[in-house]
Amino acid sequence: MELSIGKVIYKLRKEKGITQESLANAVGVSVAAVSKWESKNSYPDITILPSIARFFNTSIDNLLNYEMEISNEEVMRINLECAKLFETDSVENAMKTCEEYIRQYPNNLFLKFRIGSLYMMSLASASSDEEAQIILNKAIELLEQSMNSK
Repeated sequence: MELSIGKVIYKLRKEKGITQESLANAVGVSVAAVSKWESKNSYPDITILPSIARFFNTSIDNLLNYEMEISNEEVMRINLECAKLFETDSVENAMKTCEEYIRQYPNNLFLKFRIGSLYMMSLASASSDEEAQIILNKAIELLEQSMNSK
């Protein structure tokens, strides 16, 4: 999972009209460190996240672009993205992407239902009976989980 903190820092910095140097001085790092964050070459040390969040008057969750839940519209966007991967990429890569989304949002039953359904529809994409069985098993697992809402 790739963190988008550098993108968030860049956006917040630009919105406030602040230079990399000003941010670096405020949180006690080098300008090169801020540049590396914004270019996705590194991440800020976890111990300075509170300072960065305070500097921008935001939460660490916002800084990390963290959302506890996602909307149904976002689930449908993810589903469409994954469906396109099944059409244009390998089944392995498509499933890897799907599973990453499920790891990000493990409690979203609608997401599990949509991806489980997508797996069922993508059975024809399997290159072997073994691969089809793997897809089917994962589909069943996700669909069963999506039905077990408590």
